[in-house]
Amino acid sequence: MHGPGDPDPLSVAALALVLRFVPPQPAAAAGSVLGELRVFARRDVQLAIALTAVGNLGVVTVFTYIAPLLVDVGGFSSATVPALLLVYGVGAVLGNFLGGSLSDKALMPSLAGLLAALAVVLGLFRVVGTMPVPAAILTFAVGVLAFAIIPGMQARVLAAAGAAPTLAVAVNASGFQLAAAFAGWLGGQIIDSAIGPRSIYLVAALLTVAGLAIAVYSLQQDRRPSPDHRRPLEDGFRSVNRG
Repeated sequence: MHGPGDPDPLSVAALALVLRFVPPQPAAAAGSVLGELRVFARRDVQLAIALTAVGNLGVVTVFTYIAPLLVDVGGFSSATVPALLLVYGVGAVLGNFLGGSLSDKALMPSLAGLLAALAVVLGLFRVVGTMPVPAAILTFAVGVLAFAIIPGMQARVLAAAGAAPTLAVAVNASGFQLAAAFAGWLGGQIIDSAIGPRSIYLVAALLTVAGLAIAVYSLQQDRRPSPDHRRPLEDGFRSVNRG
């Protein structure tokens, strides 16, 4: 144990990992406030922020109520829930690495594929979530996919915002937090309704499909020739990432 005022071992370990694996980057040139605000008029930035909010809403709803879902629907004991949350957390760590790697290779195609996989897994949870072994496996899979989509969503906003990313990234994070707040309300409404808590999985899958639709639409827009002959957003992201 560590007493008050002692450094948190997890924080120290996280800092050590950041210093070890995150390469130094030159400071970005600061843009004007007006330039930062003007970026929100761009359709690709609006879509990128909407993708973060909608694409995360379903899985955040499931995670908000994961403990009662595992106990009341999955049949696990309350004592088993911490171990299952650890399984979810291990999947989340792996998913972050997976999502970052895929984003570097093919940003929007990989993000669309991950959202499709997440929708399928959430739908499977609705079907087999009452069986402990499949539910445990799917808990791990949801952890992987829920965090695999995050690097791509952040990269998308950075690429769409171009030279004025600061405020766009901050608003994108706020969009995620709004989704998390709405998820709590939505899950509560489902639990109190006649359809019951098990339907959270189905609603989450449908919401993820809505996020997938935004991702597919954005991908189609990227592939459509633009009047100013700009390079696709993915090429812009790769050039920034190599810098």
